[in-house]
Amino acid sequence: MTNKVNFCSQPSCSYIAINGRFCERHKTDNYQKRADKARRQEETEKWYDKRVWRDRLRPMKLRHNPICEIDDCNRPATDVHHRDDTWKQSGDWRLFASLENLQSLCHEHHSTITMTRNNERKTQ
Repeated sequence: MTNKVNFCSQPSCSYIAINGRFCERHKTDNYQKRADKARRQEETEKWYDKRVWRDRLRPMKLRHNPICEIDDCNRPATDVHHRDDTWKQSGDWRLFASLENLQSLCHEHHSTITMTRNNERKTQ
């Protein structure tokens, strides 16, 4: 069996990666970080399926603020947006469920904000 040799995929690393994307120095470090991040994201993404979110918090926010909360937008609010999404990294339910952190938005504004955030995360 031959070894496949490439440069390490870790930014600014010039070491050689044998049979993988990362050198020995970064292989376990990166694997663990990615695994931990994926596990946290899986757990926090499931919060959207919880009954307290689906049947209480989200409907309550839309009932109290039925119009999009973006200035000069008078469309009906259909989506509930988290102003601050640090709850995803911290895994803190209180930040997820905090009414002060929630914003009623029309679908168009919610999609635009979410897409912008996702693009910012990709460049970090």
